[in-house]
Amino acid sequence: MVPELVEVFKDEDYYHLVMELCQCLLKDVLLKKKRLNEHEAVIVIKHVTNAVHKMHRRGIAHRDIKPGNILLGFGKSLFGNRYRAPEMSSLDRVYDERVDVWSVGIVLYEMLSGKCAFPKLASREIEKRLRCLKDLLMSSFN
Repeated sequence: MVPELVEVFKDEDYYHLVMELCQCLLKDVLLKKKRLNEHEAVIVIKHVTNAVHKMHRRGIAHRDIKPGNILLGFGKSLFGNRYRAPEMSSLDRVYDERVDVWSVGIVLYEMLSGKCAFPKLASREIEKRLRCLKDLLMSSFN
């Protein structure tokens, strides 16, 4: 279960989010368990996609969806650039909130397979490979 947002307040420089206590990060669960079963993955991805959908309806892109940024409110019983959509690696860097769909897909792949989507690739190599996909038209997936 994704932790609930309890309160938001702003001081002179920052917004502060008060949330219910988080038990762990998805990254920690995956490091320990390697993978989630389908039922566990459905629970996590349902909450992630609901949150992303709410942001997108408001015209906001997260742009950094990865297991280390997914807070989990349940116990432990239940990785960089590999999560970045191809168009974010292009030199002109023209993209919108649809880049989050790529990241959610990579997270889901890793939850179910227990494997890194781009194993043993350095950040530069991932960037290079993703840049080759810049001609992929995201609009074709609508």
